[in-house]
Amino acid sequence: MRADLGAFRFFSGDYTEAADHFEDALRLLPADGPDADDWTVRLCEVGLAAVHAFLGRFDAARARAERLLAPELGLHDGILGCSLRNVLGVAHYAAGRPDEALRHFARSLAVSRRTTGFPDQQANSLAGLAAAQQALGRPAAARRSWRAALDLYGRLPAHYRAPVALLTSLGFTPPDTAAPPPAPPNR
Repeated sequence: MRADLGAFRFFSGDYTEAADHFEDALRLLPADGPDADDWTVRLCEVGLAAVHAFLGRFDAARARAERLLAPELGLHDGILGCSLRNVLGVAHYAAGRPDEALRHFARSLAVSRRTTGFPDQQANSLAGLAAAQQALGRPAAARRSWRAALDLYGRLPAHYRAPVALLTSLGFTPPDTAAPPPAPPNR
């Protein structure tokens, strides 16, 4: 229940409340013993990494995402790995390391293209790629990535567009002025 509330609050843009619910869930789930749902635990962990990024706690977001991408956890090639790589991309972008951001967004995009049913991760990867490419002085590539992201975002509910608002708050200016970025969610 707490994990569901965390996800609801996250997608509502209430990141502080989402963090509280994810942390509560992580405290309570181990009490279930062997019946604890490993997927839910990992989802809460990934949610906390994303929450840290949205709250501007980029070092904490990076540290959590790197820990969760450890090979022994097996998250690096699935949809949760896409989310974690996007978090790492944002953290590196915020720290002024667009080359590292580009590497993580590109890896997330590659995995998300092989994983059906998650166009939001693909759109977020493309938006991140556009930001990193633009910061690296690659305007043509940034325009292509941005247009591909907009195409996917156009088919998704608005709450999936929050990462673009985060990138714009960090200085990203979308290359197509005819298509402004989505408005940031309420906080």
